[in-house]
Amino acid sequence: MPSPDIPAGTSKEITLPVGKIEPVEGAEYFLQVMFTLKKDELWAKRGHVVASEQMKVPVQIPEASLVNVAEMPALILTEEGDNVTVAGREFKVNFSKTAGTITSLEYFNTKIFESQAIVRRGFGRGTPGGAPPAPQVTYTGIGGPMVNIYRAPVDNDARSRGRTSGNIELWNLKGEVTAFNAQKLNEKAVEVKIDMKSTETSGYSISTNTVYTVYGDGKIDISTTFLPDEATWSLPKLGFIFCLNKGFENVEYFGAGPFENYVDRKTGAFIGRYRTTVDDMFVPYVRTQDCGNRTDVRWFTVTNHTGYGILVTAPNLMNFSALHYSPVDLNKANHPFELTRRNETILTVDLAGCGLGNGSCGPPPLDRYLLKTEKAIFKYSIRPYTNILGDKSVLAKK
Repeated sequence: MPSPDIPAGTSKEITLPVGKIEPVEGAEYFLQVMFTLKKDELWAKRGHVVASEQMKVPVQIPEASLVNVAEMPALILTEEGDNVTVAGREFKVNFSKTAGTITSLEYFNTKIFESQAIVRRGFGRGTPGGAPPAPQVTYTGIGGPMVNIYRAPVDNDARSRGRTSGNIELWNLKGEVTAFNAQKLNEKAVEVKIDMKSTETSGYSISTNTVYTVYGDGKIDISTTFLPDEATWSLPKLGFIFCLNKGFENVEYFGAGPFENYVDRKTGAFIGRYRTTVDDMFVPYVRTQDCGNRTDVRWFTVTNHTGYGILVTAPNLMNFSALHYSPVDLNKANHPFELTRRNETILTVDLAGCGLGNGSCGPPPLDRYLLKTEKAIFKYSIRPYTNILGDKSVLAKK
């Protein structure tokens, strides 16, 4: 549009030439306005963006049509010792009664993540006339979703939390399963309910009640109620951490970007659809710290070079990051060259994260950006993705 004639120090109301919008079911619409230089200046070239803003357009959107569960393939639910397996036509998901989570996930013969366990077989005669003692399962590494309330401290945490969070080892949660139940809701859906208490070494704990609903098309709906112990300090983050197998390098998402952003650092991060890689999500700060976070995310995919992987969606927004370093890796190192790149992809999926504040040279985060130790509910979904399934944004609405 032509440049409006607005003298310095004054303002003027203008009408933007926005065309008629024909709403698509499940879509969102945003207006992005940019002010650019009309000609070359000593400090920047013509077209340089001087100011920009994004606004959500208030459009009445028709609801997206949902997949009919009755039309999905049937499921097979099996239980053997510590493992509960739900299998469909093109997928298989294993739950562990000991670990209290999904320990392996496979879509289209592609293993998304796995876990490492030590099984100690029972010896002796067991009870008179009964079966021998059950094997004891100990997991040394879990690929599936584990409760995570820790992020590598950032420089701004120095005054309020410090690099080691005092005596609180939030990275060192030990989970105890307090209840486990799996049942078929019908031939096309299985429900797994798991209650856990995750405790760090000094005794601070967070209880979770999680319901996994697995459908015949491979979609897994996850609903978790978090019940953290009360504390005078705020949580660094609240969500789950995964360890995906080697090869899941490509990332695409619909949320705030394209650069990293946090709850109090996202004004300039516009909502959009962005593509990146796991390597590029790492930010090489002089001193290693948490990085790569994305907020206000509707959906994201992490896929391998053949296009196979997972699509993760949330009905009420989420945060996520995907790196080749764990939060503990980032905290232990002081500089990027001291890091050892993992082959696996460390994925975090979060309900929320604490603000960054300005603690390295000023005040801590504002109260509204603190993550209080209060009851919270987080819902998200995992489903298979491959290029043959079509556009990711369309699938994410179903």
